[in-house]
Order: sequence, then structure tokens, then C-alpha cells
Amino acid sequence: MKNISKLMFAVITVIFFNVMYAEATYEDIQKLMSEKYGSYSQEIKSMKIDQTMEMIDKKDKILNKVLIFKKNDKMRMEMTTEISGEDGESMTAGNTIIIADGEEMFMMNPLLGKIKISSKDSKEYKNDDMSNWWNKYDDGYKVVGDESVDGKLCYSLEKYNDNGKTIEKMYIQKDDLTIRKMVDLQEKDPVTMLFKDYKNVSGKYPMPYLIEMFNKEKLFSTIKMNSVEINCEIDDAIFKGDDVKNSGGMNDLMKQFIKPE
Repeated sequence: MKNISKLMFAVITVIFFNVMYAEATYEDIQKLMSEKYGSYSQEIKSMKIDQTMEMIDKKDKILNKVLIFKKNDKMRMEMTTEISGEDGESMTAGNTIIIADGEEMFMMNPLLGKIKISSKDSKEYKNDDMSNWWNKYDDGYKVVGDESVDGKLCYSLEKYNDNGKTIEKMYIQKDDLTIRKMVDLQEKDPVTMLFKDYKNVSGKYPMPYLIEMFNKEKLFSTIKMNSVEINCEIDDAIFKGDDVKNSGGMNDLMKQFIKPE
């Protein structure tokens, strides 16, 4: 009788743990994310981001100082590019401003002047923007297990093409549902992004203050958030671009390459 009781207890215990800790599906994770992040798009009306993006080449370092202003469906990005060579000398390669006024997107650059950005390229700019990373979750992923990323236990997810080949991987921290790692396998050389140093902006909205990008496990770019403001005052006038003065174009830019004798 005791053996039967022990057996029944063991069976009940196994059933209980299987129910409580059954492997989550991606639909389960999406539901949890929707409950946690679903209101962010309505709550966040405006955002200002000051960030520094560094591209690491074999010889040169390219530093982009970026200011991003977002208000509802409008966006303005101001980027100043500095290039440093092996000899320690640096130069400013020019300023670029990208504006989305709610209807179309255009770019202003010393070399190109003002040009309209196509709808296709506009979508790519918006997809590359990680300021609303919680909207990067989409359909098509499958949970394949658990994996630790920087000491954080994560759901390991994969996305496949029509031939069943893995084209993307994503790792979502289990206890707070933040993205910790993404891998793009569609290019010849896989690109890996690590999301680190999360901070709660305005005491609520988690934002990665450091993003590292690797190609073949070699670090080639970093994005550092210097400051992030949410629901701040932003003048609608900056999305018109009227304040942007026409630069000297190619002549001014070439002066930086030509040194006086």
C-alpha cells in the first residue's frame, strides 16, 4: 500500500511540474509581451534620443553623433559623421538630416542636397530604429529551447524560410521579456546584435543603452545611448526642415581633405 501511495504521489508531482513548467510556445510569449508592452505605443507620444554610433574599420574609426526626435508618426534624425585615421587625425565628413513629416521622408546632405526617400527605403529606416524595440517582435518565430545570454536566461527563438532554413534567431530574457540578442543569417556573413545595459526610462520603459554588433564574431559597431527622454516637448516646426541651411556642398567638404602647403 505504501508503494502504491508513493507511486501515485510521484505521478501527481510529475503532472504538476509538466503543467506548471511546460515549454512555452511563441504564441504564449507574444501574449505575455502584448500584456506588458501593448500600451506603450499609445502611451509614448514623443521621444528624444542622443546617441553615439561607432563603426570600426580595419584602419579608420567612423563616429556618428546622432540626435533623434520622434513625435507620433513624425521623425527627425540629425547625424554628424567624424572619421579618425591611423595617424590620429580626424575630419568631419558632413552633416545629414533625415525628416519624416508624417506623409513622406526626405534627406538633406551637403553632397546630395535635399532628396526624397522612397517608400521602400523609408520602411528600412524605420525598421532599423531600435527606439521602439518592443515592436520588433513579429510572427513566424518558433521556440527551440532556452539559452543563456550574458548570464541572462532567455527563450531561444528561430525563424525559417520556405525551405526550412533558419534565417533569424532571437533571444528574449525570460523574466522581463526584453530582447538580449538577435542574429541575422540572411546575409553571407551572419550579423549578431547584443542588447545590453537596459534602463527604465521615466521609471517604466526599458531601453538598451548599449547595442553591440558583430560580424563573424568580430565587433564592428557599437551604439551608445547618452540620454533618452520620453513624452518630452518637441516643436512640430523641426519636422518641416525650414531651419536647415544649405551648406557649401562639395566645395566646403573638399576643404577638409586638402591641406594648405
